[in-house]
Amino acid sequence: MHDLFVDPDARRTGAGQALMDYIFGWAGARPHAMVLDWQASPSAVAFYEALGFPADRVGDFPDYPGFTLDLRTGPRCGRQTP
Repeated sequence: MHDLFVDPDARRTGAGQALMDYIFGWAGARPHAMVLDWQASPSAVAFYEALGFPADRVGDFPDYPGFTLDLRTGPRCGRQTP
């Protein structure tokens, strides 16, 4: 997954939530536990935090923080995954 965006006209309609649910479900169904890491644009940070993921602002671009779903350790930050 790289450079995934929701069209501005489709934001706040549940499209982003549906995409992330699908991606997390896909990752959870893999035969081996996965770690998903992604970097967010400043305008997307609140979306990922609302999903329960803390922003990792350590690094060269704190305005574009990283987020992680580590399926080796189970659900993260209240986020339920299959």
